[in-house]
Amino acid sequence: RVVGLAQRSSSGTSKSGSSLRAQLEALETRIRALDGAALKDLENAARAASRELEALRTARKDPSGAGGAAGAWKDAEEAAKIDGLWDSVCRWDGFADELPTLLRRFRALHTLHSEAAMFSQRLRDVEASQNETVTATAETRKILAETQQSLAENVRTVQANLAALGERMERLSERMAHL
Repeated sequence: RVVGLAQRSSSGTSKSGSSLRAQLEALETRIRALDGAALKDLENAARAASRELEALRTARKDPSGAGGAAGAWKDAEEAAKIDGLWDSVCRWDGFADELPTLLRRFRALHTLHSEAAMFSQRLRDVEASQNETVTATAETRKILAETQQSLAENVRTVQANLAALGERMERLSERMAHL
């Protein structure tokens, strides 16, 4: 998982094609929406819906038609939908107790992922800086080699010029001695 995250963060996109930063921001928005008050409201709404579904199931199963609800259950499709909703509520009811723990875990993971994203960005910056340094060092070595070669040629030229000047001075001295 870490390797996959590192690869996605280095490419800047996830499997879905959106950027990792955009996904983190979307996750952060969703997590903020799940504060304590919102969770309480959601829990109350879920309980009210559960009570209504239970009342509807009870009314449907009541053969006496108490409350005038027996006639309302002639449509089998509607009854199947109610049963499906009730089964969903029952299935997710046990999950509701785990929601605060999951929320804390998501918040901790969000912090961890934010730090990992920052670390990944810093690592890319360091790698880019290192590559620039390597390139600059290679260029400097090339310039140094060219300078050394040029200096060696200049030393040979100066030595040749000094030798030629020495010969001319010697010939002039000989001419002056003959005069």
